[in-house]
Amino acid sequence: MELGIRDRVQKTIVVDGHWDPQTAITLQALLRSGDTMFDVGANIGYFSMLASTLVGPEGRIFAFEPSLRALTKLVRHLEMNQVRNVVVCSLGLADQPALLSLYRASASNIGMTSLGASDISQGDVETILTHRLDDFFAGLDAVPRVVKLDVEGAELLALRGMEKMLRDAAPYVLCEVIDEYLAKLDCTSAEMYALMDALGYRAYIPAGQPGSGRWALLDDWSRRAGDEDVLFAHAELPAELLAN
Repeated sequence: MELGIRDRVQKTIVVDGHWDPQTAITLQALLRSGDTMFDVGANIGYFSMLASTLVGPEGRIFAFEPSLRALTKLVRHLEMNQVRNVVVCSLGLADQPALLSLYRASASNIGMTSLGASDISQGDVETILTHRLDDFFAGLDAVPRVVKLDVEGAELLALRGMEKMLRDAAPYVLCEVIDEYLAKLDCTSAEMYALMDALGYRAYIPAGQPGSGRWALLDDWSRRAGDEDVLFAHAELPAELLAN
């Protein structure tokens, strides 16, 4: 990968050799050869590339990244590594098709680019196309085993636009849930949990040592922290992901 040391994610990969081990370990346990994953908010492609190796040549990764700055890096990394099983989708996912403003974050953390304006936005705005995932994939043979969702506060909008797929395919959904970010788009974590509950999902939150890849069932959703990664699941989690 072509990585700089100004952006937080890229610098961490350079220094530590990895990024977000909780997500990486979880994907390694959930994805199998031939699987499909939707990487929603793919950024520079770190997890799309990891997942591409896990699903093998018979699997497919759909990488959604609307920001031109991150998209350029994503495509470059796929080309450098001759990755052939990642489909790049240069659009955002939401609850309706629209042309929306995407507020670019500073170069120190380009992954914070968001549909909601924030204090770290540098005043630069892109216009992007958003689409409902249920409409985008209508009639296509693309059934994900895993959806990784990290879109800086637009997670609920994206989930609302994929309700049919969530109901029919019941994939694992690995999702960032941060009330501070959700509020910028007039959303809350309570609404997100209510939606997933109505769709028959259970919620798991990180457990054990940070980055251990372990998850614990959240029995009472009202006790949610509102600022953590959540793994939503219909099926049982593999034993290696469950906290002791």
